[in-house]
Amino acid sequence: TIKLNKMKKHTINYTQLFNLFCEKEASWNYNFETPFKQDGFYYATDRHSLISMPDKSELDFKELDKPNIEAILPTEFHPPIEIDIKELKQKLIEKTPLVDEKKEEDKKCKECDGDGYLECDLGHEHDCHKCDGEGTVVCKELTGNKIPDKEAVFKYRDFYLKQFELDRLVKACEMIGVNKIHKVAGIGTRSLYFKAGDFYILVMACVNVGDRAIEL
Repeated sequence: TIKLNKMKKHTINYTQLFNLFCEKEASWNYNFETPFKQDGFYYATDRHSLISMPDKSELDFKELDKPNIEAILPTEFHPPIEIDIKELKQKLIEKTPLVDEKKEEDKKCKECDGDGYLECDLGHEHDCHKCDGEGTVVCKELTGNKIPDKEAVFKYRDFYLKQFELDRLVKACEMIGVNKIHKVAGIGTRSLYFKAGDFYILVMACVNVGDRAIEL
């Protein structure tokens, strides 16, 4: 008898995938620290990139009616441009410059000796101007390691993106389980719109890059 090898079905961790696009800290007007649902779609955004998927899975995402996400999505499309994710990943690995790694640590403020306040000439206590009353300041120290420069700007095909945006795009596609995606909108400085399987990913393009861009 001949045994046929069954292909293992790819399982998507939707929470992990959508959290990849959430903002790290809530802003004053809208909280996008977690994925959400709106008008029949699931979304996650950090205001620089956005991922969306039609509501066809039972995901426990909160419902938001504002802001109107559909209003920021592209309305003009171009013929699909295919992108090989494995090729893009390899080029990123090869061409991303390395920079010194810096570790952030909270240290006692020397200005106020960690009290968080200073006494003025009139004898009144005021928040320390150096640490804003926290008593600690964030210091960056070199670790001795080299890491990829997340702020490096790349030119790939007809668009410009920072390293961390391209890297996130690659990671998202790997989590989705696709090797090929298509850019379907975004020319010049307009937002770039990619279709990856059942998902759409919107990324803000870089502008005013000058001669900084590294060709991929």
